[in-house]
Amino acid sequence: SEGWDIVKDKITQTRQMVMNILFHSKKRTPECSDIPLIDLVNEAVSTIQLKLDRDDIHVTMDIDAPDTPLHIDKMALLAALRSLLENAADACRKTGRPGVITITSRIEKQRLQLMIRDNGKGLAPDKAAKIFDLFYSDKGNKGTGLGLFIAKRSIEQHHGKISVESEESRFTTFTISLPVQGG
Repeated sequence: SEGWDIVKDKITQTRQMVMNILFHSKKRTPECSDIPLIDLVNEAVSTIQLKLDRDDIHVTMDIDAPDTPLHIDKMALLAALRSLLENAADACRKTGRPGVITITSRIEKQRLQLMIRDNGKGLAPDKAAKIFDLFYSDKGNKGTGLGLFIAKRSIEQHHGKISVESEESRFTTFTISLPVQGG
């Protein structure tokens, strides 16, 4: 039923906020294991599927080498991808056009390039420059300013990098670069 789905969604959001606070409040050593790229991406998308369905946002994927094993702390990177996907979904709402999030990946020079692109509201250059700052949010009272800060920190703990490219009223693309073994 719809009521129960809303409750489950709120529980998931609360859990994510608590995890964000915990990740920020103490340094932790990543607990790494090998996870296939496609499993990580599919699980991240599934965690926000209810929101995607509710807001009629379509996800497309073009995953190069989907079975590529990533040696990662699954919970940390899953939280990072969830934050990026939630931001993409939020950006797609109320734009007057169908929301689309495109997830693509390529392996280049032993690095995974994972791109999450939305066709949402985009960001002004001054906002894009601050998007990974602690407590920065362009969502007013709806954002904590923790999600993207912690996502960046988690990615960097995995010897990765994250960048953003955006054009107001058109799109935003987050690009994550992570090392892979043998790529």
